[in-house]
Amino acid sequence: MWLNASQIRRNPIPIVALTANAVSGMRELFVEKDFNNFLTKPLDVSKLDEVLERQIPKSKRERNKDAGNAAVSGPSLGESFPIIPIIDIAKSTARFGIKREGYLKLLSMLRKEVEGRLPALTMPKPETLPAFVNHVHALKGTCASMGALEISEKAAELEVAGNSEDLMFIGENLGFFVERPQGT
Repeated sequence: MWLNASQIRRNPIPIVALTANAVSGMRELFVEKDFNNFLTKPLDVSKLDEVLERQIPKSKRERNKDAGNAAVSGPSLGESFPIIPIIDIAKSTARFGIKREGYLKLLSMLRKEVEGRLPALTMPKPETLPAFVNHVHALKGTCASMGALEISEKAAELEVAGNSEDLMFIGENLGFFVERPQGT
């Protein structure tokens, strides 16, 4: 069912921006551009729920809120999760609002994403810096979402260095991604 212009004016559709740009003043900019709200990446399901609750009229919300709240509570003590020292599993599962099976699927996707990007993380030349920056930017976001914060932070440092064409810093720090010690 399509809405006509008069219906939209009577019942405006809330628009929520999703952005990686979380600097001061962004909320005002989005409101000025007629957004109702904004969320920053990596997306946190509990914050999304808060925004949706404010934007969706009470009469339109699901009646069974308990089912939704159970999904975002993170892993229960009885659930068995793989122990991965560099990943904050509790934070990640709470952020996504998922249980063990969903999280394991996401871990598999993370692995494929990282394996696909690692070959591109070689010492860039000035002409290959834009592609290098794109790869480390993608890793930064994916790893932050999954709770691999140390890797995300290292990728962020490489992204900044790539954007400022600091090849020396990249050369000194790229080994973090390509030469991981056994057992870590």
